[in-house]
Amino acid sequence: MSYGYDRLRFVRPLFIDDTIRVKVSIKEAKADAKRPNHGIVVESLEIVNQRREMVLVADHLLLVERRLISA
Repeated sequence: MSYGYDRLRFVRPLFIDDTIRVKVSIKEAKADAKRPNHGIVVESLEIVNQRREMVLVADHLLLVERRLISA
């Protein structure tokens, strides 16, 4: 489930005819203090235009169910 976006910034204008590329990477995974069976995953998003100029950066917060791995 999406918890929303954090630190969302448009660092350059984005225009209607622009072609964009999105890079998403996992920045952090941590336990949720309110729900012991869930955690928060933070995805880092970077969006660049056709000139390879950064136009948007943000962190996407996701609530996920934790899986315990037994050895």
